[in-house]
Amino acid sequence: MTQLANDGTGLTGDTRAEEFSVDDAEPSNHVQLFSNFSGSGTLSAELYVEYVDRRWSEMWFYVQRAHKILCATASTVPANHLDLRADAMTFFILCSHLYDWVKADLAVEDLVKDLRTEIAKSPALRICLEAANTSKHAGRDDGKLDVQIRKVSFRPNDRTRTMETKVEYIENGVPQSWDVLDLADKCLAWWKNYLKDNGLAE
Repeated sequence: MTQLANDGTGLTGDTRAEEFSVDDAEPSNHVQLFSNFSGSGTLSAELYVEYVDRRWSEMWFYVQRAHKILCATASTVPANHLDLRADAMTFFILCSHLYDWVKADLAVEDLVKDLRTEIAKSPALRICLEAANTSKHAGRDDGKLDVQIRKVSFRPNDRTRTMETKVEYIENGVPQSWDVLDLADKCLAWWKNYLKDNGLAE
């Protein structure tokens, strides 16, 4: 029997073609598992997965995975400040993409009419989106929040975290900052609650 490596998506299977739902990562998606056999005397096989459609749950899986990676990086030994900065920005960018994926998904169109309004009520999501836009445009125009990670601090005596960093910005003339892990936790929690409240996730 040939098995697919279990990479966290819940995908395992043998060489028989079959169609099944992804267990935990993308509950509303379907994928197809194919196998092609060829050869005379020597058997060779190609095993691959084909994604049939793209739904909001795909991006939701990416967001959750990025959060896990960010948390792991913050406690990695030896500490790598470049990894922490990159993983933080990856989370914020994917988290901002989730808004567009949910909004564009026709299957949940009626549920997201007020999504922008709801996001605006969340201080964490607002800063997350501003950080993603700052990264996208390599800065911001006057009058818009320029949210960046400017410094990474090391915590050699901390057993839970080897590094910490904050997003920094100036709002209404006042310098402000937000711990990256705390911000990411709040963003993830907001999306979990929103998806659950709208019947999209358990």
